[in-house]
Amino acid sequence: MTNIRIKEFVFGMQDGILSTVALATSIAVAGSEKSIIIVAATAAAIAGTISMSTGSYLSSKAYLETLSVDSDIVNESLKDALTMGISFVIGAIIPIIPHIMFSTKRAIPIAILVSLVGLFALGFGTGKIANLSPLRKGLEISIIGGFAAMLAFLVGNFLPNIL
Repeated sequence: MTNIRIKEFVFGMQDGILSTVALATSIAVAGSEKSIIIVAATAAAIAGTISMSTGSYLSSKAYLETLSVDSDIVNESLKDALTMGISFVIGAIIPIIPHIMFSTKRAIPIAILVSLVGLFALGFGTGKIANLSPLRKGLEISIIGGFAAMLAFLVGNFLPNIL
């Protein structure tokens, strides 16, 4: 992976983890059945992969075109899209697995925990690649992810009472 594509990898992975754990947690806390949680999270993972990949392709292509670079713009844009899509789907799978393996009540904290561990690992690896403090980068992305999970928990807990 080139340093150029690290942006797509990190963005795709963190978005896959965060958007999926947030959705699954909100739906689970709201009291949905296990099958609904899994179907909704999987559908969101597929939709997110398609959206992020196509968005990456189009934005990369537009960026390269504005620079008037002498490279294979389509090929470079496809590589960006592929990196984004693969990293998004890998990230999205992380919080779905606990919902497949455990009861909903047990899956919620496990999904949040494995998501935070995944985010920490992503930040740690990014810090190593960028020659920055891996611990600091790991904590940074985990803390941000923790807030996202907390918000999702609150939305799932309170929104059904309002509706």
